[in-house]
Amino acid sequence: GTNWKGGDGTTHAARLREILDFVIAQGAVPILSTKGDNQEGDHSINLTTAQLAYEYDIPLWNYWAAIQYLPDHGLDENRSDANYLSVAAWDERSYTGLLTLDRVWRIVTGQPIPAQQ
Repeated sequence: GTNWKGGDGTTHAARLREILDFVIAQGAVPILSTKGDNQEGDHSINLTTAQLAYEYDIPLWNYWAAIQYLPDHGLDENRSDANYLSVAAWDERSYTGLLTLDRVWRIVTGQPIPAQQ
């Protein structure tokens, strides 16, 4: 998770592969998401997540990119540990998460995708 101290891309990849294999075996379409912070210090968890989405050919919701325009890149400026989201980042998470689910649902069900507004 986002607050997992000592995490890195290698450990993340091994654990995420187990989850992906299980979810796909159940017949579901997993949607991976990047995270808003860089607690690990080298962005390796987001990079690994994106690489696995590519490898498994599954959707990736790049939440990290969605909050970069916010003050402090969406992290709560009142927290010294730099891994908690601001209220605005939570709002963006809700909005972009719903957009992602809608897009994936439309693709899976063959529904038309509306033009970007």
